[in-house]
Amino acid sequence: MASSGVALALTSGAIATFNPCGFAMLPAYLASFVSTDQGETNLASRILRAAKVGAAVTAGFVVVFGTIGFIFQEISNTLGTAIPFVTGIIGVGLVLLGIA
Repeated sequence: MASSGVALALTSGAIATFNPCGFAMLPAYLASFVSTDQGETNLASRILRAAKVGAAVTAGFVVVFGTIGFIFQEISNTLGTAIPFVTGIIGVGLVLLGIA
């Protein structure tokens, strides 16, 4: 069971990287921070700055999606077999909101 949980987590993380918002906005966000001219002329300082920005973006991604994953895991543990019905109700509600 543990190995399937790890596989699910890794697969989910890989798929989350290509969500519509992240796929379009992440390269622009990184380019904005990394390409901003702040008087850095040597290669080492630019690489260090890029590594800092990459680490900050990675940490933010892990915190946001980790928190959401933890919340949903706790909800699924609490609701158990009712999850398919709850997600169905949420889905219908979203369709109705979309139509409205």
